[in-house]
Amino acid sequence: MSGANSIQIPPEQPRNRTGPNALKRGIGGRLGEGWRLARRIFHVLVGLTFFVFATAGATVALEEWRAYREAPPNGVWRFAAIAGFSTLLLIFGLYSILKARSVR
Repeated sequence: MSGANSIQIPPEQPRNRTGPNALKRGIGGRLGEGWRLARRIFHVLVGLTFFVFATAGATVALEEWRAYREAPPNGVWRFAAIAGFSTLLLIFGLYSILKARSVR
């Protein structure tokens, strides 16, 4: 079928290995992927550590609340300080987990 209406498809050209994405195909790309994975794991572990500390702070804050309920003249400032610090740790943990998802 080599008529005037037939379309000829050119053979596929070999890929150019010297372009701007050449490192992504070689060992440099593998190292980059490994580095990104290590950074993601680091951020997740830091976030989990913050969550553990926030949980510990929440239990201490609960104990302080119970102590305040038994003796109100001591004031609520210890409970407020510990609860605020635990909330800050919780926010840091959430930020770290979200940062792990956006590592490039």
